[in-house]
Amino acid sequence: MRYSGELIYDSCIYAMCAHIAAIPRLLYISHEKFWDEETFCFRSQFGTDGAISFNPQNGALVGTFRRNDSPRICEYLGENVHSLFADADESVYKYAQEQALQYMLISFEQKVKRRSLFAKKTKEVALPVVTTVFWSEGNDVFSSDEENSFLENGGEYVDIICVSKTSLGEYLNESYELTSEEIDFAETLFDRRKHGGTAISKDLLLNIADEKSVGYDALLSALSGFNVSIK
Repeated sequence: MRYSGELIYDSCIYAMCAHIAAIPRLLYISHEKFWDEETFCFRSQFGTDGAISFNPQNGALVGTFRRNDSPRICEYLGENVHSLFADADESVYKYAQEQALQYMLISFEQKVKRRSLFAKKTKEVALPVVTTVFWSEGNDVFSSDEENSFLENGGEYVDIICVSKTSLGEYLNESYELTSEEIDFAETLFDRRKHGGTAISKDLLLNIADEKSVGYDALLSALSGFNVSIK
């Protein structure tokens, strides 16, 4: 694929920073993207849900995507997802099972044997459902799909954000209609997060949110998931 692992990581970090900056003003978007430890998730972006996990041990990544109008929606679920990783090392699929695929679960009713006259006939199980994936080996990124198929089955958001930082900044600023204070916040947060920083000053938060507001609480929650503390 034409993306590098470093570009995907930087783009996801920056996209999350801009999203966090806008949360106090646009509370309704707070569920659309979140960062949980080592996984970046987005929900219903262009009809697609996605999760990209970044392995802190070796720097590798794995991305899983579900385009909800894809004809593949009933094809790659449960153990069938493994076939999308057929060209990857088994360790890649194992990491996907431990991380990204845990964010792609859908509940299904599964028939079970009746043990008694009054026992239920079904039980609910959660299975991962995806329509395309990618992973990295070193800085190179691979997928079981050719580029067009990858984009058609869930990769379009990644394609949009994997551009130069200047172009991505323009796209995000326009998408969220960021204020100058929010842009400064996003840039500072990106710089800290990119270079391993885990803390930002409270004064920076107060530039974009009232401490007594619901938006401030949502901002703190988003930063906590993003592994950032307040000093």
